[in-house]
Amino acid sequence: SQSTIYTVNLATGTATPVGVATGVAFICLAANNAGNLFAVDILGDNFGSVNKTTGAWTLIGAIGFNASFAQDMEFDMSTDTCFFASYNATTSAAELRTVNTITGATTLVGNFPASCETTGFAIPYLSTVGVALNETTSTHHSIYPNPVIENFTLEIREGNRNEEYTFVLYSILGKEVK
Repeated sequence: SQSTIYTVNLATGTATPVGVATGVAFICLAANNAGNLFAVDILGDNFGSVNKTTGAWTLIGAIGFNASFAQDMEFDMSTDTCFFASYNATTSAAELRTVNTITGATTLVGNFPASCETTGFAIPYLSTVGVALNETTSTHHSIYPNPVIENFTLEIREGNRNEEYTFVLYSILGKEVK
């Protein structure tokens, strides 16, 4: 009857507790485009927000059915729509639902085949959030656009033809990519 929120170091896998929400049992957790966390409490069949710095739960509203077994939830980042891969114990059906993040009410999208429980639900997303480039000031080259969304242009202008350039591309976690 409590849920603990952790942060996870992506480089080491080390989990650090943030806080405990008492009286609730989160069956799933998802973050919207703004980074706000939401969860479904399977004890009360409620939807709510989770404070990511304290772990505190704030009830938003009832999901409208008896959730049971494994569940998962994800936001479609292109529309900021919350999707809930749920199991409805009343109808004995595995369902895909949308969740109204203001009221907590869910709307049935459709059933999963053979009442399959979905414990890992993800929506592929190509980020449109830019990554800023750390570029050395030079009169001989430029990189644009900055921040980068998908592709960037490296432009080398005439200058000292003997000048040598080294460019290293790193992931957001600081790992050398190329």
